[in-house]
Amino acid sequence: MKSIKLMAAALALMIFASACPVPLPRAIIKPNSSARNEVIMTQELKALLEETPRPKLVVRVSNPPSNVTEAEKFNAYINLIEKTLMQNAFTVRDRALLENLMRSGNADYKTIGEKIDTDIILDILSLQFDIPNRWTTYLNLATNQNETFRFPDNFVDCQLAKLECRLTIVTKGQLGGMFTFYASRCDVQDLEFVVNSRNGTMMWANSQTPQMYRDLSVPNDTEQIKAYFVTYLAHSLMNQLLEGINSRLEASKKLYDEGRYPEAQEIVAYLIKKDPNNFMPYLYQAVIYAQQGDFSKAQLELEKAMGKSDAQFKKAATYYGFAMVYALKNDKGLALSFLRKGLDNGLGSLIKYQEIRSNKDLASIASSPEFEALLSEFEKPAPVQTGKKK
Repeated sequence: MKSIKLMAAALALMIFASACPVPLPRAIIKPNSSARNEVIMTQELKALLEETPRPKLVVRVSNPPSNVTEAEKFNAYINLIEKTLMQNAFTVRDRALLENLMRSGNADYKTIGEKIDTDIILDILSLQFDIPNRWTTYLNLATNQNETFRFPDNFVDCQLAKLECRLTIVTKGQLGGMFTFYASRCDVQDLEFVVNSRNGTMMWANSQTPQMYRDLSVPNDTEQIKAYFVTYLAHSLMNQLLEGINSRLEASKKLYDEGRYPEAQEIVAYLIKKDPNNFMPYLYQAVIYAQQGDFSKAQLELEKAMGKSDAQFKKAATYYGFAMVYALKNDKGLALSFLRKGLDNGLGSLIKYQEIRSNKDLASIASSPEFEALLSEFEKPAPVQTGKKK
């Protein structure tokens, strides 16, 4: 009788467990694809970029697609690269002029320099969107630990986008550098999936179909996604060309965080003189002035930054600078108003919301319910288009 009762209790427990399943752990893939980037620069190119932070460029495509439809798409991608550079105050020459020179047979570097007035020829060697990138490890969001899939046929394919280019210094007629940049959607989005480690199956967390798979895929398979990554990779190229400027800005920020404002300001003043069309040093200058209590000078620098902000993402960053300055001034109403303007212009795609919350310059508004309500209003997960691995 006792054994029968034990069996009945075990059966009841099994029924209860099947009726109330334990939630499967959520996970994401964090590939850090930029760690694969390959950058080779000669001393001559470094010297040119030191002297001329934004050199004049002309783009050349060595091997365009032969298919007419694909060639049109590819040309649109190249236009996006040129647009990104121009939006960041680079001078980009008309590549049709270079193509005409190449066809005429007068393509020596001296002629190119004279007729096109360019410092660098930027050859686009490769632009791809579907490079396999299988990951067998993931971050368990419940434990915040990296784990490995239990079964060998489990993986998530976060396909890579890749831009490969070559830079030639026209005045010297020599190779200046070779750049290769990578990115995947798993780098820019937290694409959550659930994992059943018992049977080696998984599915997207927000999937409308409950079917579980052995593997998942994150493709770059729409024109919208491809255009996004062309711009993303163009920014990687641009940031590499501006490495000297960006590293100095980082040094200035570090000094600022340490409270060494005069030293931080000295670096920023140098950058403004060296790169006067860059809106960022003016923003840094404004916040340094505000931290020292000189709000009239801070306002002037903010206006200069806004005058250089000829793209939406620049406006977003500049409005964020306004928010910091007015928060330091303890004008909470204006600080929140400018923060909203920044978010309206896409600030959330430039800076993580947690970084906004922890920004010490926003401390005077960060504890207010309006601040958290404002961030929560914009902090929505981006729509995800994913699929099973084909």
